[in-house]
Amino acid sequence: CGCLLAVPFVSKDGVSICVPNEEAEFARMLLARRLRLPLPHPLRRLSGVRCHATTSHPARSPAAAAAARRTLQRNDEKQLQQQQKTQQQQQQQQQRRSNASAATAASPNAAAVLPEERRWIKPEGWDSGIVVFNSQTRRKERLILTEPQTISWYMCGPTVYDMAHIGHACCYVRNDIIRRILEDKFNLRVFQVMGMTDVDDKIIRRAAEKQMAPIALARRFEAEFMRDLNVLGVRMPDTVTRVTEYIPDILAFVERLVARNYAYVIPGGGVYFDTRAFGARYGKLAPERQSAVELLAAVSSVQEPLKRDPRDFALWKVAKAGEPSWPSSSFGHGRPGWHIECSVMATEVFGPRLDLHSGGIDLLFPHHENEMAQCEACLDVPQWVNYWLHMGHIHIEGRKMSKSLKNFITVREFLRDFTPRQFRFFCLQSKYNSRVDYSQNAMDNALGTEQRFLDFFSSTRGLLRQVMRGGEGSVTLRKWCRAEYDLLQRLLDTQPRVDAAFADDFDTPTVLELLTEVVTATNQYMQMPPTLGMHAADLLHNVLDYVNDTLRVVGLELEEKRESTISTVTTSEEYMADLMDTFADFRSTLRHLSLENLQARKRERKEKRLLDAGDSNGAGADCADGSGIGKGDGDHDGKATAMVSTAPAAAGPGGYTLKDLKPEHLKQLLHHCDVLRDSKLSSLGIRLKDWHTTSMWERVPKPGDGYLPYNDPDHADYGQFDLGSYATHTTHSSVDPDAAEAASSSHLAAAAAASPDHLRSAVAPAGPGATPEHGAHILDAGAAEADELFALRAQRARDSAKEARREMARKRREERVAALPPADTSRADWYRVQTNLFSAWDEAGIPTQTADGQPVSKSVRKKLVKRRDVHFKKLEQAGGRQPRSAATAAAAVAAPAAAVAAAAAAAAAAAPAAPS
Repeated sequence: CGCLLAVPFVSKDGVSICVPNEEAEFARMLLARRLRLPLPHPLRRLSGVRCHATTSHPARSPAAAAAARRTLQRNDEKQLQQQQKTQQQQQQQQQRRSNASAATAASPNAAAVLPEERRWIKPEGWDSGIVVFNSQTRRKERLILTEPQTISWYMCGPTVYDMAHIGHACCYVRNDIIRRILEDKFNLRVFQVMGMTDVDDKIIRRAAEKQMAPIALARRFEAEFMRDLNVLGVRMPDTVTRVTEYIPDILAFVERLVARNYAYVIPGGGVYFDTRAFGARYGKLAPERQSAVELLAAVSSVQEPLKRDPRDFALWKVAKAGEPSWPSSSFGHGRPGWHIECSVMATEVFGPRLDLHSGGIDLLFPHHENEMAQCEACLDVPQWVNYWLHMGHIHIEGRKMSKSLKNFITVREFLRDFTPRQFRFFCLQSKYNSRVDYSQNAMDNALGTEQRFLDFFSSTRGLLRQVMRGGEGSVTLRKWCRAEYDLLQRLLDTQPRVDAAFADDFDTPTVLELLTEVVTATNQYMQMPPTLGMHAADLLHNVLDYVNDTLRVVGLELEEKRESTISTVTTSEEYMADLMDTFADFRSTLRHLSLENLQARKRERKEKRLLDAGDSNGAGADCADGSGIGKGDGDHDGKATAMVSTAPAAAGPGGYTLKDLKPEHLKQLLHHCDVLRDSKLSSLGIRLKDWHTTSMWERVPKPGDGYLPYNDPDHADYGQFDLGSYATHTTHSSVDPDAAEAASSSHLAAAAAASPDHLRSAVAPAGPGATPEHGAHILDAGAAEADELFALRAQRARDSAKEARREMARKRREERVAALPPADTSRADWYRVQTNLFSAWDEAGIPTQTADGQPVSKSVRKKLVKRRDVHFKKLEQAGGRQPRSAATAAAAVAAPAAAVAAAAAAAAAAAPAAPS
């Protein structure tokens, strides 16, 4: 075909086909699809080769061929530019590596440093059997302790210059969860130290804003921070170290670094750490951040021209006017840098070796990197910390929660809506080192998980109480069946999996998931009907205790621990239990009999309809025993006897039964049973649950009980806090259990003594001359009183809502009147004077631009024209009078409103007082 640039293809039959290069890509795909072949290799331009195919391609227009050539040329240019850009990037990376190698070679200690020394050194000692994620190696490592069953743990504390937010709280609650697992699950002795930064640039700036001494400000917010941790249920560290208490030790540490040539003094008295002297060991935690010099230069917020390397950081800062400072014979008055503080405090407590070091993920670089460099340089050890643990951040709306971004929620604000236990559930739903997004959905999940466990504990305890009552002192009252063995197998299978999850880097989400599966299986087991026999109490006790003990390991207290299989309760508890058992039996009997009688009456009506239908058709209905009851078969008494036999008899003192009450009276009786269950007993902390034909009761928090969020920082429960006794102080206000038990027993006794008599009087009238109608009258009187009270409260609510709507409408009218232009405004200037809303108008005076510069749409302009026309049309209908001014209109609106308010006040004063 005469083309010099072509791509040959070979078909299935061996036929060669030549395709011009500009059509090659399309032809490749087309032929491969038609011949069902895999796509050939990418295009290769064959220069100087003539077509050897016998077939030729259809001629193309010169314009199309030119366009195709231009397209190919542009593609070639783009590919060439991309190749050049890639080569430049590779050259820049190679140049940065060369600069880093030259800096390492220039180090005075470079001869003794090898790149391999950046690697993690596996410690020697006691294997705990736990696997933790080490931030230095970026993988899970076995936790090997220096001392058997003893962990030395340093935890970075906050810089105390403001109230703590839930981002801080999440970090320390996660640390607390790990500590509880180590101590309570694996029986390890944990010695934990928290370092508190009480002198810093942020503290100095905030103290200047509040006109306070920096140290006093730090002490105040340190106390507030420790209060928050205590309220959140965080175990206090074994000791708290503060920077201001270790100033002499910090100075000695800095002097030793200078003597070992790992630090240098700049003119003016400041001291910096020499990262070049430290060599290739710098960057163990974040090696990926060491290659880019421009990134390393961003480590310090203020670039110091006297620094030898952009990575160098301050060990001792020269004091400025108005800042706290300490004297130094070697470096002059000043204060320590941020990174040197934790290094000194940790080494002063633990020495040259540390098992665990934890903090937020934002501290990994440069803070923890610089800590490690300082300690290894000063102490001359190859590895200062064996394991680094870093907690994930809380993000809100896709960004990290921080005070600098103004997107934080303080702990006090959070606890006004949620409880500490719910926040701990929120933290347990994710791994300690993972990012967690704070949202309403996440909190709803935490609340749902908490409620699932609370319902499980309450329902299981209620069923166990029911089993113990019916067992006559025996714990297990029937032989186990398949259901018990299945539940036991589920429990036995779950226990090793939970232990493995705890040992696998403290995997709390898996633990919660496994416990939820056990709870679900136990709930399904408890739903078995009681006709199969009594449930195995021992098995339920074991499941209940295991779930409770496992939740207690991670710091969740949902129920008191059971001491033995047969509960050993106090005399008051036994009395209340017997009282509630008797009362629950009485109510369940009334409820059961009422339901049975209602169902019997329904059956009577159904049988009567069938009999009436049989009478009208002249045919009899066959009974179950084969005898026919038709027209003329049997009498009224016989039918009545048959129907009465379907309802159980419950005779009262007067000789009457529930059958003698009317259906509406039975419904009222059931209604009062429900009110007693849902309102009266719940207000006393008792939940009554109807289970098949019986009733079970369980104790629940009364309305208002539980955690009371503090709104006042000076509240009695939280205002008194001793900084010197973190480990023993408790801020939760406790209630005397004996006094609470006695109060509950007295309330329950009063309710149980009053309610049964009231219900008995409704069912069984007293006196030989009493009639069933007398009992019905008592029920009617009680219902009428309740209905009257309900109607009164409903009317008050409707009146309040109506008054609120009137007040809102009045305010809207006043706002509209106040927003009207002056009275003498013409039609053309009607919108021109409203400069607070608009900034540009057309020739007719219609706005075209809002006050903030946004254009007014066409539809909005039409509405504005219509609104102005309506206003002036009403003005013309009023006889040409000008619109009232804002003051006149407001006065006209306020006068009738004041008159109405005065009339309402007079009527309220004259009306009698409503019953409470």
